[in-house]
Amino acid sequence: MIDHLGWEPLQHRRARNKVIMFYKIYHHIVEVPVHHLFHNTREGTRASTANNIRQISTRVDTYKYSFIPSTIVAWNNIPPAIRNTPTVDSFRHALSSISVSEYLQH
Repeated sequence: MIDHLGWEPLQHRRARNKVIMFYKIYHHIVEVPVHHLFHNTREGTRASTANNIRQISTRVDTYKYSFIPSTIVAWNNIPPAIRNTPTVDSFRHALSSISVSEYLQH
């Protein structure tokens, strides 16, 4: 029935909405007091990219797969050209060209 309606799978919709909410938090569009957790990586390595956020080390899977730690992983894996879009609408539109669920931890 989902295919017949042309809907995206629930897993993909959830992943996309999770990253969109993270974009809003990161850019202070939605005020959530978590900015003390965001530390941009400044190391000059070949793998580092502008706008990457240092991953939060976790010991427990429950925390590892919670919103902020798991979304930071997805955020860092999304191409910088998409992360650097200037508005939420342009970010949402750019995300439609990729499968965000592939960037989340499993």
